[in-house]
Amino acid sequence: MELETDLNWLKEMALDRQEENLLFREFLLVMDSDALDARVHALNGKVSAAIDCTTCGNCCRSFIVSLDDADKKRLQGHLEISAETMDRKYLERSQMGQWVFSHIPCSFLKDNRCTVYAGRPGDCRDYPHLHQDRINAHLQAILASYGICPIVYNVIELLKEETGFPNHNPDRDPEI
Repeated sequence: MELETDLNWLKEMALDRQEENLLFREFLLVMDSDALDARVHALNGKVSAAIDCTTCGNCCRSFIVSLDDADKKRLQGHLEISAETMDRKYLERSQMGQWVFSHIPCSFLKDNRCTVYAGRPGDCRDYPHLHQDRINAHLQAILASYGICPIVYNVIELLKEETGFPNHNPDRDPEI
């Protein structure tokens, strides 16, 4: 299984295929939700098994991660520090009032590996969100990761092929 993992290529394709991906989102919105979930889950399983996230870590260099109270407690316990120390060193309030990591790239990313993996927040645990149900409700967020995450890129490109998306214009698409 040959998949695209070149981050520069993904970034280039995200810009080049913006319009195509918007049309694809509209195309998917009319699909049966359960059928779409099944297709995405199957493709995600294959692609995720073939891509080692520790060779990338691009999500940790790209996204603002929000934390809920359970995330904060889990991370604080993992780090064995006080809530005050954790807040001061690693967190800040977003404009929406949520706790978020205060640094991008993530302070806990070292050599493309998460140094707090067991205590990482839910946002990180669930990324890239392709295993969740109701994919069609999350298409905008998923497509925002198209140029960042090799898993998302490859799943979307394979899904375009599998669904017979009429506006698909592959340049150098993955083969599965």
